[in-house]
Amino acid sequence: MGATKRRKTVNEFMEESSLFIDEINKQTLKIFSEKIFSLKKARDEDMEKTKKIPSLNVDVLRLEVVIKSVEIYVDKHPLSNMSDIARILQAAQSCYQEITRKEVKPSVWKESILKKIKSINAKVELLSKVKNFGKLSAEEKAKVKKIMRELNLKACLHHDLYEAIAVFSEKIAVYTKKLEVSQKRREYRQHNQSFELYRSNFYRHLEKLKKLTTR
Repeated sequence: MGATKRRKTVNEFMEESSLFIDEINKQTLKIFSEKIFSLKKARDEDMEKTKKIPSLNVDVLRLEVVIKSVEIYVDKHPLSNMSDIARILQAAQSCYQEITRKEVKPSVWKESILKKIKSINAKVELLSKVKNFGKLSAEEKAKVKKIMRELNLKACLHHDLYEAIAVFSEKIAVYTKKLEVSQKRREYRQHNQSFELYRSNFYRHLEKLKKLTTR
């Protein structure tokens, strides 16, 4: 029998978690300090724009770490005016954005689909050239024979050429539809995020209005 893998104890998990949080704390405090330093030198028009984040997407752990960094800084450097407060808020938002930023990788799936569409389009163009009695090079003739052979059709028959073009055109339509569906889903997710953001703001303003009217 193979050796049994030793399970980690609760203390070990807690220690690892503590080390992980400590590392985030150090990293966040460093980034926050850099943001504050750069903002002190920046003009208002040069300040980095920060985006609003839907409440459902907030990384609570990292948000708390940013708040802790703000507390540490304010404890060492008491605020004396509104400009200091504005810089603190700007630095906190900018810091949170940086530590939660995820590298956006190109969609391998989308790239693969686009390559397939491009390849099939090239086949359709070549077969259309044959259908219209265009002049072909030796290499193009070999490609046409291979394409038609894969479909069990003959390039010398006009009917078979039409059928091959129809088959490939249908494939292009299917792949194009997949891209459209994917794009619509992405837009739907973005719409939902925006809705959540505006809904949160709406209820927050509504609550303030209720408090004012009940006074």
